[in-house]
Amino acid sequence: MDLQAVMTRPRVLLLSRSAPWPPVKGDAQRTNLLYRALAQVAEVDLLLIEHRLPASELQVLRDDFRMLECLAPADYWRKIRWLHATKLVPGARSAIKPFLANPAFRERLRRALADTDYAAIVCRYLPTLAKFDALSLPGRPPVLVDIDDMDHRQVASEAALVSGWRKFEYTIRYQITRSAVLRLVRQADHAWITRSSDISELPEETRSHSILANIPFRDHQPGPTSAKARGDSILFVGTMQWYVNVRAIDHFIRHVWPQIRRTCGTAELRIVGSGPRPVAAASWDAQDGVNFIGFVEDLAGEYARSLFSIVPIREGAGTKIKVLECFAFKRTCVTTRHSLTGYEHALEHEKALLVADSDAEFSAQCIRLLQDPVLRDGLAEAGERKVAENFSFDSFSSQVHADMQKYLSRERPK
Repeated sequence: MDLQAVMTRPRVLLLSRSAPWPPVKGDAQRTNLLYRALAQVAEVDLLLIEHRLPASELQVLRDDFRMLECLAPADYWRKIRWLHATKLVPGARSAIKPFLANPAFRERLRRALADTDYAAIVCRYLPTLAKFDALSLPGRPPVLVDIDDMDHRQVASEAALVSGWRKFEYTIRYQITRSAVLRLVRQADHAWITRSSDISELPEETRSHSILANIPFRDHQPGPTSAKARGDSILFVGTMQWYVNVRAIDHFIRHVWPQIRRTCGTAELRIVGSGPRPVAAASWDAQDGVNFIGFVEDLAGEYARSLFSIVPIREGAGTKIKVLECFAFKRTCVTTRHSLTGYEHALEHEKALLVADSDAEFSAQCIRLLQDPVLRDGLAEAGERKVAENFSFDSFSSQVHADMQKYLSRERPK
């Protein structure tokens, strides 16, 4: 190793609310991928906001990811008197809280910048940027933010599912969240978004932006999956800590699964994901052919026993990595048009996967794949090629390197 080269490499500070280890959830996987891409061109330190983590995970984060500190999330907002008045305005408090600066976090960041000459700060998510108040620190280095999910688009997708007086609440939430998003993006030196459709959501004053697409996390896969599946299983993968996943699979089981079982009596639905068992799982168990598995170490094994996967999600922001992940395991999927957003340029309906929006369409497309192995295998093979061509770690890291270059090569003021 060239110690002189290591000593002269630029330093980057990564701020994140999702730990890069263990990479079992989508947000953790993207943090891991971003850290690895940055580490190819700089020495990367990590400041993390996370709830209590096991000692073993903290040790890995210190040893392998140069974590400076793991800061515990705190209800700092309870100390802000004026915020208590916002309870009179429906939706206001829940919209303001994620973007409140935490003085303790700001002070920790200030000390980190005082101790080390960082060439740049990279931040995962806009609320994380707000909590550290990184943009207001005097003499700060350039700040690049990985937006990932447009927070106000998440609110808008939830608003579409409510009615009555809650529409007014979500209108307030949307306006406050959008204002916070635009303010932070205007001040950041660079913004990464995950899909081209998000460009129109950026303010005109955005200094610099680029598309950093989500990609499958291949390093956590034990190995390639056999092309031949066993049985008639359909797979759903998603963390049970994210209510969007729970709501989507619950709807699928109640409104789509019965028709599939009437037509294909031996079909099985396997639900895999980290997080606690949701309350709704009690009703899922009562449905014939539905098996709630929970967290598994061997995700490849679950794909191996399944014919294809489903992504029945109709809400949320950002891109849905589940759509790409199945092809890494040589499986196709049935997905909603909403979940395909950001990938439609590479993965087309009837060419790599099947798209369905209504309940009747979704059951019909699942039945097609259960009954037609030639179609199923052909879509999987075509999708696997497309994902390899368009969503590789090489392309991901190359985009990160290109965007970081002007900041890493810049002379820092003395």
